[in-house]
Amino acid sequence: MTSPNAQLLKPDNPVGIVGYGAYVPRFRLPASEVSRIWTEGTSGLP
Repeated sequence: MTSPNAQLLKPDNPVGIVGYGAYVPRFRLPASEVSRIWTEGTSGLP
């Protein structure tokens, strides 16, 4: 036996996760450039 509220919780269209992915940047900054900006040019690579 189903309750009257059970019908309210059912969507008209099927729902769910249909895929997944990851972002891979095309252009990457060199570590030396990141280090220069973060340390204001006072030290080397981390």
